[in-house]
Amino acid sequence: MLKRLLRSRPVRTEFRYRTRPEVYALETRLALSVARPGLQAAAASAADMIAIRGSIATGTLDIQGTSGADTVEIGRSARGFVTLTIDGDVRSGDLRDRSAFDRRLSGLRAAQIRSVRLFSNDPQDTVVLNTMLGTSARPARIQSSAVAIAAPVSQAGTLRIDARSITVSAAVKADAIVLSATGLLNIEAGGTLTATKSIDLKADRLIQTGNLAAPAVSMSANVIIRSGTITALGGSVNAAFTENYVATEGAAIDVSAGVGNGGSIRIDGGATGHLFNSGTLRATGKTNGGAVRVSGKEIVWIGGGADASGGSSGGLIQVGGGWQGSDTSMTKARALQISPHTSLKADGATQGGTVVLWSEEQTTNYGTVSARGVKGGAVEVSSKASLAHGGAVDVGPGGKFLLDPKNIVIADNPVSGVPKFQLVNPTPNVNDSFGTSIMTLSTGNIVVTDPNDNAVAPYAGAAYLYNGASGALISTITGTSENDLVGINGVTALNSGNYVIQTSNWNSNRGAATWGSGTVGVSGTVSAGNSLVGSTTTDIVGNNVTPLTNGNYVVVNSNWSDGAVSYVGAVTWGNGMVGVAGVVSSANSLVGSALGDQVGVNGVKALSNGNYVVQSQRWQGPTDTGAVTWADGTVGLTGAVSTANSLAGVYNVTLLTNGNYVASSLEWGVAFGGYCGAVTWCSGTAPTTGLVDATNSLVGSTNDQVSRGGVTALANGNYVVNSNIWGGFRGAFTWGSSLGPTTGLVSAANSLVGSTANDASDSVVTVLSDSDYVVITPYWDNGPATDAGAVTWGSGTAGVAGVISSSISLVGSTTNDFAGSGGVTELTNGNYVVR
Repeated sequence: MLKRLLRSRPVRTEFRYRTRPEVYALETRLALSVARPGLQAAAASAADMIAIRGSIATGTLDIQGTSGADTVEIGRSARGFVTLTIDGDVRSGDLRDRSAFDRRLSGLRAAQIRSVRLFSNDPQDTVVLNTMLGTSARPARIQSSAVAIAAPVSQAGTLRIDARSITVSAAVKADAIVLSATGLLNIEAGGTLTATKSIDLKADRLIQTGNLAAPAVSMSANVIIRSGTITALGGSVNAAFTENYVATEGAAIDVSAGVGNGGSIRIDGGATGHLFNSGTLRATGKTNGGAVRVSGKEIVWIGGGADASGGSSGGLIQVGGGWQGSDTSMTKARALQISPHTSLKADGATQGGTVVLWSEEQTTNYGTVSARGVKGGAVEVSSKASLAHGGAVDVGPGGKFLLDPKNIVIADNPVSGVPKFQLVNPTPNVNDSFGTSIMTLSTGNIVVTDPNDNAVAPYAGAAYLYNGASGALISTITGTSENDLVGINGVTALNSGNYVIQTSNWNSNRGAATWGSGTVGVSGTVSAGNSLVGSTTTDIVGNNVTPLTNGNYVVVNSNWSDGAVSYVGAVTWGNGMVGVAGVVSSANSLVGSALGDQVGVNGVKALSNGNYVVQSQRWQGPTDTGAVTWADGTVGLTGAVSTANSLAGVYNVTLLTNGNYVASSLEWGVAFGGYCGAVTWCSGTAPTTGLVDATNSLVGSTNDQVSRGGVTALANGNYVVNSNIWGGFRGAFTWGSSLGPTTGLVSAANSLVGSTANDASDSVVTVLSDSDYVVITPYWDNGPATDAGAVTWGSGTAGVAGVISSSISLVGSTTNDFAGSGGVTELTNGNYVVR
């Protein structure tokens, strides 16, 4: 009898046993009892089947999933038995947490499993290895379309995984590790591979952000992008590629030996590969230095370096070819570039080693090269054609330094010093857009985007952080799918010195906002593990990022959909020192609750004190005229917008210079008579909540549309409201204090107002340097003299009120004088001239 644990949905289960008791089959067919809104209950069919088969005799488990998007976790129970958890959607069933355990397989313990094969008709099915079947003396092999190692794995013998794609985000340990992917092999930042014997990685695209450690490490891929370390002390590291090899400053390879000779490092791009290296290659030895060989069609080495020094004798470093191009085991580079901040060293206490820089067409060296010893070593900096050498070379006493290009040109007046560096594209291609966005950070480092980069997938995109002092590559992050277009919306620099990469196209327009450190950057691939991401294809997260004055930031996602409720909108706070990652939800964001709320659609205003205000014109609360929501800039705000956390009835925000703000809406009052309009003073240090009314706001009567002409902030923190169609287009201009609310109906008692229709047409409020202001109404009528115009001065600390007239204003005297129509010009003494 099979024991199964089910939750939330009933299923019909069939058990089929073959003649041999050690072989079993479990098939589950879905029978929906409740359908989700808008979906029809699906009848059970063969398409809803997941088959699990196992054999004690062969030590294998076969899992066949024919439905879509199922995730299978393989682990072991406390007693060591194999456990399976299948988590996913089977058609529309939302069946969750299905587990299986067969008592008749009580002899099949986790340690006995040699092979797990997973099959699916859906290429998106994923297998998650969880504590990979325990510890076994026998090899384990995983075969599937997609494998994700998300929990620690410890496996004796050889762990072998063959899949279309493999993602490692946890620690994996085994005697030997063999990972082979026909697509992407991604060792994420949280993933580590440790083997007592060897690690062998093969893929089409290989991205290594996590660290590797084994006596022997080999990797082979068309594209290799590295920012993690490789440690093979006294051993060997071999990397072969055909298109691109990229290594950042942190992508060190260490084969040094505390006893004996240093190990060997070989990085080979053949006749077609482009290599960009900012990492350090270390092959030092207690006795003799090891060997470092780097080859490819084009080699660019900016920053970092190589060290093959030895306690007795220096080792060998060959970049681009052997001595005078004679090493037939290496592909000769067409072009080689070594930057001023690169160091290549093969020193020895007694005998210096050998360093060779070679190319067939162009060698450019401005680096530091050393092969010193009591007995000097040998250095060659040459090219079969052209050579530019401005670096420093030290071969020690009796050493040899060879410059052997085809032609040598000696200049009378050589340029002193070293050339200024360029920021070099690590993966150049004919369609790239390297430099679409260039952002210099306060740390001095520089972010560059290339949304069309195709190293990982066509138009997957990439964003790079460069060392602003050396041009070395600090970090690189890419997309994984076609048209991800990483960095397409640019980069936002934060006041903390860090930055946010904006990618609204990521994952079929789900979008992503990726935080990066201004000193170490962000490496790997864009994912929910390192970025804030959307969940539906219309979310376009990353389209709008607002930096706060305190160094934090806010991501505005007004198109975000909450499951079946579309376009509710979400605004997510991010810590400027560590960022925010995961899928957008009400748990990490301020969100709407109704279809079309589009919270944040009018953007976010950053207050001078570090807090921020969210503007949501389309929020459909009790007034149906929007909402303004204040949030603490140190912690953000989550949950649904409501009158408990927001001011309902307004949506436009004008910032005041003292950190407070004014919220306004032309549409307030629709529910009781028309577009009255309202302006509400709000504190910048605490939330203003509830409903707008005449007790907390400056309001108009029907169709006054108070604030239609805008709100003008004065330098002293006060403000002026321009209501240019108030009172049947007579117009009103209301001064407000920055320290508290101005409330009640607009009138001549609290505002400067016109006397006849259209007096305020084309009116303008001009602020003077001392915070006083001038109201220009060129179409004001002076009795029978229509459009005579008027210009009125207002105090920045008290305002001006009353009906426009010659007693308080400079006015025209005849028809069509249009006084003030040319504006006003402020003089240096604070006075002004009316034109």
